[in-house]
Order: sequence, then structure tokens, then C-alpha cells
Amino acid sequence: MMEKTKLDEILQDNRIVGTFEQILPEFSASLGAAVGTWLKNKATIAIARDFRTDSRMMKRAFTAGLMSTGVTALDFHGAPTPLLQFYIRRFGADAGIMFTSGHYEGDKTGIRIFDETGAELTSDRLNEIREIFQSGQIRRVPPAEMMNISDATGAIDVYVAGMRNVIDREAIAKENFKIVIDCALGPVSNVLPSMLTDMGCEVIAINSFNPKVIPKNLPNSSSLVSLAQTVRANSADLGIALDVEGGRVVFCDENGTLRTSDRIAAGLAARIVQRSKGTIVISESLSKNMENIIASYGSGNLKLIRVRDQPGAIAQAIRENQGMFGASDSGSFWAPSFTVDSDGIYTSLKILELLAEIDRPLSRYLDTLPQLPNNHREIVVPENTDNKLFTFLEYETDYPEELGYKYALDTLSGVKIVFKDGWVNTSPSSRDPKIIHLTSEAEPFEISTQYMDVIQQKIEKYQNQYK
Repeated sequence: MMEKTKLDEILQDNRIVGTFEQILPEFSASLGAAVGTWLKNKATIAIARDFRTDSRMMKRAFTAGLMSTGVTALDFHGAPTPLLQFYIRRFGADAGIMFTSGHYEGDKTGIRIFDETGAELTSDRLNEIREIFQSGQIRRVPPAEMMNISDATGAIDVYVAGMRNVIDREAIAKENFKIVIDCALGPVSNVLPSMLTDMGCEVIAINSFNPKVIPKNLPNSSSLVSLAQTVRANSADLGIALDVEGGRVVFCDENGTLRTSDRIAAGLAARIVQRSKGTIVISESLSKNMENIIASYGSGNLKLIRVRDQPGAIAQAIRENQGMFGASDSGSFWAPSFTVDSDGIYTSLKILELLAEIDRPLSRYLDTLPQLPNNHREIVVPENTDNKLFTFLEYETDYPEELGYKYALDTLSGVKIVFKDGWVNTSPSSRDPKIIHLTSEAEPFEISTQYMDVIQQKIEKYQNQYK
């Protein structure tokens, strides 16, 4: 008999992440009972999942445990995480939970828990659930007091209606944009393609359906190359690749060039700071160029706060400082006027709104913004079509002590390795998944070459494993 999974074993940065051998239906049911006990009796929790079969199975097991404690499940079925969070905030559910493969390795499932505002639980509140789970002190109710499962009827319509209030649809419609969108075989396909079509865009959709079997996690190097190729082949105005949850997004300009989160953040911030005064919250490893953007385009009374890019950290800092915008290296962007967390759907529409306003292609706009000098290098990697190299780099920690290695970030289109005095971003070429771009920013600049040399050695170590 398989040993029961301990919650501590699979807690990672305020999220529950485990393999199919760790997150079993029995575990999910026990977690549902613990979360239900943590909530007040007759509370309501909104529940959603991505399209993967294991996510559906775990959600159903969780719901069974939940119902035994007298809590109502509001079932969103397959839905993007931003939609779930928006609904919680707008209609006052007591909590929310999302079952998703995220952008992890193929055999892992992620479970995210949200509070009554739609924000991800802090470590203190998650610890309350952990203690209930471990103690086994579960509140059970008799059958007559067990609550129902209710369908979240009209949830997509509510989300779309909310979006219409904050997006200049008429400006977008006038441009007749041609958009290529990759929905990562996730529930974003139920929302964004139709929204873009309703705004007068011509939409070319990739991986925008619900297959019986999802063979791999997206986006990966090959899918991003396909996105870029499709943009070029169709003379499209923009390429958009979202993660399976819909919270993170990668953009491809009209030339078929993948743009980093650093540059997209700079582009969005440059427009925001021209019109508003307030606080911007970004990840500590986002390009130092953000200071230049604020100095060049800001009108004064602007504050920039940097925090570690951990689940919930940027959203919490935005709330505590009444921030007006947030961004991270990981493809996440925050618009607190609309939602409490990163929303790739909203960000995609804001990029289109920006392009309609400036009446310029994305590349021409981004390339005119101030930029710090970066070091660049290309490396050929025979085996990277399924993100295997990026997974290797994400978990590699054996670096020379003098470099001051800090951590690695999944950027959705690659991995950024952060050191004491700078970072190296690894990303796929937009023309060939076997070509990897290294980009380094460091102070002083000379250190960037040393950083890239070390990362190249790690890549060569990875390649030797496949010889």
C-alpha cells in the first residue's frame, strides 16, 4: 500500500505541487475535507480546473471531501484561473481553488487556493489548512446538512462583461487586427478567441481546443516557434501564447520575434506612468531598465517597489501599497483596477489597446524605449523541443560560490537564472527551437560574460547527457 502523502512534502512557495504518485484522489479528498473544515459551515468555495484528465479527477475527489463538511461547491468546470479569481472578488465566494498542470513538468499537478478576495492564500493562512490536514480534526456533517454542487452559470459572460468596462473595444475594432493566439490546450480557448473576434479581430487559433489526451505542457520551444512562424506567414499584427491557466502570457511582435517580459513590462509601464501617479510593484530580478522607464516617462510622484517573485508576493505588495501596476519576469502582469492577480487575457487586450492608440507596430514601439546594454549569445541545443533543457536549468543549483547564485525563474518562454549582481535569461529562438538565446544583464557589465560562460557550461553538461 502506497504511503500517504504528507502535505509538507509537496508545499512549494504557497502552492501545492506534486506528481501523480503524490497527489492521489485520496489525498485530494482529504485536502477537500481540511479546506472545508477551515471554512465556516455552509460557506461557498468556487472550484475550477484545466482540461487535463488528472485535474478533473482531483477536482471531483476534492469536492467529495469538501461536501462532507457542509460547504457548497460552486463548479466552474474548465475555466481560466483569472476568470475564477474575478468571479470570487465580484460575487463574494468565501474561497476558491484551482487544479492545474500549470507550467510544471508533465507528471505534476498544481493546486492553488484563493481567499475571499480572489488572492492566493498567504503562507500563514495556508498553514492553518496544513495543521487541520495533519491533525485529522475534520468537521463532518450528517447527510441532511451536506451542501450541493452548483454550476457557475454565466461565469464567462460575467467575466467578459467586466472586461468590456475597462477595455476600449471600439479603438481595437477600428484597427482590424490579425492575431495569432496559442491557448496551450487550456480553458482560455473558451474565452479569449471569441472575445477577440467580437472586437473585430481576425483570429488564428493554435492549440485552442479540448483534446481527450493532453500529451505535453505548453507553451514549449516548439510551440513558440510555431506561433512565430504563423505570425510571419500570415502577416499578423501580434502573436499571443498563454499558459494553461491563462494567468501568464508571452507576446510575439509582427516580425515573429518573441519579446521578453522585461520589454513588455517596460512598454506597458511607459504608457501608464505618463498618465498616472502612484506605485508600481515588480519582481526584484526584472530588468533595472524599469528605473530608466520611470525616469524618462514618469511625471513625478512615482514609486517603484521590487519584491521576490513568489506566489502572491507581488499581489500582496500591490494591495499594501495601493499599487497601480505590477509585472514580473515570469510573464505575469497585474492590473489591480480589474483583478487581484495576473491576468494574461486582460494583458493581451491592453496590449492591443496600446497598439491601437499609438498606431505603431509592437516592435517599433518597444525598440524606441530606453534599454540598458545587454550581453547576447546563441547556442545550438539538439534536445530542447519539450522544454527539457529549461527544466534542467530551473533545478540546477550547483554554481561557483563567488557568483552568488540566488534562484531560477520559469519565465514561460524559458528560464532566468538570477545571481547576486545580475541575471542570465535563456529563451528559445523564434525561428528554431534548437537554438537558445542567452541574454545577460549585470552590474558591472563585464560580469555578464562570466555569467553566460557558466550557463553555457551548464547547457553543455545537459547536452552531454544525450550523446
